[in-house]
Amino acid sequence: MIYSSIYAGGAGQYPAAIQRALDYLKTTDITALEPANYPIEGDLMFAKVFDNTSKPVTENHPEYHIDYIDVQFFPHGGELMGICPKKEQDYEIVGQIEAEDVWFVGDVEGEQFLRMDPGDFCILFPGDIHRPGTCDGQPRTYRKCVVKVAVSLLEQEGV
Repeated sequence: MIYSSIYAGGAGQYPAAIQRALDYLKTTDITALEPANYPIEGDLMFAKVFDNTSKPVTENHPEYHIDYIDVQFFPHGGELMGICPKKEQDYEIVGQIEAEDVWFVGDVEGEQFLRMDPGDFCILFPGDIHRPGTCDGQPRTYRKCVVKVAVSLLEQEGV
C-alpha cells in the first residue's frame, strides 16, 4: 500500500500504469463528473466515481481484490480507511462480488486506520486488505474516485 497526496511530487517513481492513473486524477476534474464508471484504457484501467457517507467500522467489511490495483482518490470529503497487509492465515470470506473483483472478509488482526482527506490518495495492491468508508464518530460525506488498474498492465511492463 502507498499513501500520499496528489499534490506531492515523486509520481515518476511509480510503475508506468500507476503514473497514468495518477495523471488521470491530476488532469480530470473529478468533482465535475457524474457518479459513474469512466474508461481510461478499456477494461485494463477505468475510473469509478461515486459519492458516499462514511459509516461506523462495524457496518463495513474489510475487502481485497485479486485482479485489480485500486488507486483511491478523494477530491473532497474523506473517510477512515482500514488497512492491513494480507497475512498467511485463512480469511473468512463473508461475501463477494466476483464480477467487480471484490472479496469481503471478516475482521482482520492488526488493522490500522488512515484518515483520508481531500487530495489524498492510496494505492492498494491485491495483498492489501482494506476497509473503506468508515468513520470514528460523525459520518463524513465524500466524493471518491477509484481508478482500477489491472495487475496484468504492470506484468506487461515487467513490474
